[in-house]
Amino acid sequence: MPNIGRPSRGCQECKTRKVKCDEAIPACLRCVRNKRPCSGYPSETDMNFRNSIARKSGRTLAPSSCMRSSSDLAQLSISAPVPTDRHSQAICMFLHDYVIDARESQMSFGHLQTLPDMLIKTGESPALSQAVSAVALTSLAHRSCLEDLVPQARQAYGSALRSVYATFRDNPDLSSAAISSDRTLITILCLDFYEIISGERPKGMIWSYHISILEHLLCARKTQQYQSLPSKGLTYTAHSYVLMRNLAQHRQLKKEAMLSTEEPQELPVIQMRELIYGISNIAMKADPIIHQERLRIKSLGSLLSLIQAGLSLNEKLQAWEDQAHGVYTYQTIEVAKLWPAGSPLVSKGPTIAHIYNSISVGSLWNSYRIIRIYLLRCLISGASRLAREAGHAAEAAAHRESTVPMRHQIQRLADGICASVPFMLGEVDQEGFPRNARHIKAVGGLFLLWPLGSLLPLKSLPHEQVAWVQEHLTHIHATFGIRMATTIVRIVKPEAM
Repeated sequence: MPNIGRPSRGCQECKTRKVKCDEAIPACLRCVRNKRPCSGYPSETDMNFRNSIARKSGRTLAPSSCMRSSSDLAQLSISAPVPTDRHSQAICMFLHDYVIDARESQMSFGHLQTLPDMLIKTGESPALSQAVSAVALTSLAHRSCLEDLVPQARQAYGSALRSVYATFRDNPDLSSAAISSDRTLITILCLDFYEIISGERPKGMIWSYHISILEHLLCARKTQQYQSLPSKGLTYTAHSYVLMRNLAQHRQLKKEAMLSTEEPQELPVIQMRELIYGISNIAMKADPIIHQERLRIKSLGSLLSLIQAGLSLNEKLQAWEDQAHGVYTYQTIEVAKLWPAGSPLVSKGPTIAHIYNSISVGSLWNSYRIIRIYLLRCLISGASRLAREAGHAAEAAAHRESTVPMRHQIQRLADGICASVPFMLGEVDQEGFPRNARHIKAVGGLFLLWPLGSLLPLKSLPHEQVAWVQEHLTHIHATFGIRMATTIVRIVKPEAM
């Protein structure tokens, strides 16, 4: 029988092992003594989801002291038994780890923020229920060393795939309400997250087939689906994953999937994604020319034009950085002020840390750094190819010399990604102080996969920095159970520029 008493505020590891948690800050001392990573404590998102379960059963629960101290939550009617079965624990833990409310993100949209409400109506979408079960179970399994949950997760994933297939089979028109709905979009997102967290993808494959489905869904969604805040948030989330995949694979984003907005506070996000669109277009056209065995006059002219267009985009990217203001700015602090002397966090890695207004803002900045590094690498490859085709040594030297400031920029951007890691992993808060373990979210590790992974191919980075990046990707796997992190370490190799 599930326990219907007062919910425990203890960490997930202690609840799983059915032992008392001391709820110490920043980490449970029982976990520390047993050398286990402490995943932190339940958030209000967990409690709200649990309350929805309780309302269905008609039981009530007094609000916790934490909830009573919050003026805006004090008016809520709190009801709820806390289920102790692992399936419910897994879902609550997943919501804590990966849902970001728009207010928390300090932007007009969060990350999967509509998921808790959708789960209350699970009967309307078995595919969504199965997809969430799959990703939640695999997350709990890998984060808490409960490998016996893996078969259940795989079974739920298979059921979700069959349900999604049936939905597409019965609704061949992509613009139909069943296909273009928020529920379908978030279901596909959860299926992709399952593969990221479980690491279960074909050998050597980083991006899943689910991303292609997301792109088709973005094309099918009606304009009005951008108007409501929940729909807009889901669309932005899906769009970011599609853009990163297309950039990595030199694909052009379909114009139908592009975003637009009339909200001034969202303009930096839209501007960034329009720049990604332009960079993808340049890379897609330049790559085959750069790799031609011998350049003809026409190809040479095309390459020169593409390099000029790339340089123009690089200037626009710099302008985006220079013009960032409000919630999009960040602070820089010395790492030595965060941790005591002798700590490995001080002796290794970056000497500075960036403090953002939220991990969503930090993720946006890292997207900027990824795409600018990508563009600069493309420009360096183009200039190097021109040097090989130069008619005399002076011309070749000029082309090679033009890449020097670009390489310096790449190093600066790489340092910026590394400086974001303490904040993104929840080690420090918005004030620059060590963070309360209750507020640490695995989604920060998810958001770091592609920024850190984008640094591994860079031969120009110091060996110590590459080792630091690999170490932190391994840390993301070990701490948050996101297995794709070590897959990236294993398959991404340095490339010449």
